[in-house]
Amino acid sequence: MIFDKLSNASIYYGISDRIKRALQWLHSTDLNALPAGRLEIDGDKIYANISTAETKSLDQSHLETHEKYIDIQYVHKGEEYIGILPSEFLGADIKRDSEHDVCFFEGKPDLITVREGYFMLVFPHDAHVPRITIKDPVKTSKIVVKVKWPE
Repeated sequence: MIFDKLSNASIYYGISDRIKRALQWLHSTDLNALPAGRLEIDGDKIYANISTAETKSLDQSHLETHEKYIDIQYVHKGEEYIGILPSEFLGADIKRDSEHDVCFFEGKPDLITVREGYFMLVFPHDAHVPRITIKDPVKTSKIVVKVKWPE
């Protein structure tokens, strides 16, 4: 897991060409002009999901992992907790959806405050739970860039 401000994204370009391209896209795109929904950046290798939704309580959510993609969870407007838990601490899965590359788990994650302009890069071994309410539910605008992994 990597957590940082988008303005520091170039520090992480050396991890992989796809991560570099995804972070450069986030940094150079007019995010205010993006419509909600899926936006392909490089076919199924790199794409973005743009959404606005209300945060929810942790007890309404489940940890998730992805086998084929890295998530770059970028908070464009608002703030939220994103829960994180290394997969070695997870119990049995409660629902697996291979078609959508997601598996849900029970567990007690550590909560990290992700403010506007910050991103969290989560790898397949990082179970995570996004859009968790900090104090009161609020709407957040997010871009989740999916990066096929490994290259």
